[in-house]
Amino acid sequence: MLHRTRSPRERGEVLRRACELFVERIDDIARLIALENGKAGADAAGEARYAAEFFRWYAEEAVRSAGHVGLTPATGAECLQDEIFGPVAAMQTFRYEDEVVRRASDTRNGLVAYLCTKGMRRGMGLAERLESWPVSDAAALFGGVKQSGLGREGGKEGMLEFQETQCISTEWQAMRARCGATRQQKPACRSPVNSLPGAALP
Repeated sequence: MLHRTRSPRERGEVLRRACELFVERIDDIARLIALENGKAGADAAGEARYAAEFFRWYAEEAVRSAGHVGLTPATGAECLQDEIFGPVAAMQTFRYEDEVVRRASDTRNGLVAYLCTKGMRRGMGLAERLESWPVSDAAALFGGVKQSGLGREGGKEGMLEFQETQCISTEWQAMRARCGATRQQKPACRSPVNSLPGAALP
């Protein structure tokens, strides 16, 4: 069977076995390295062990799953019932608010729930119906201070980490003349804060 047609778990077992064989014959491999490169036995053995660790590392990574988009999980699916501390995002579509409230509350857990809606009245109404504590606006900030953390997630402040400040240096008098700006107008500048969606330029 071709290696690429094997499942991730099967690939991991092949690589793990290769690592075991490598370690079992480490002295023989070290002698071959010493004969070929003229290195000292201890150095050759160190290189052989270092190479074996690559097999071990890839064996562990082989069973990991990359991002996957599948069909809407059925109600009661394990990924909807258990708290999965991993890169898993289970998404379901809905048509009516009653339906989404029922689905969101149909779980054994209730640590936290997030809402994303443009209407404050609608959001507050949904929050009161969800069986969770707390219920948070997805755009609200989250984070700790002192020993509990540094920085923020969510909101505009949480997006700053992914922004880059840009400085445009020019002679503004000439720029005003070319753009037809009046003396009273101020040149607009762009920074991470005022370049975020919904932010106004000065």
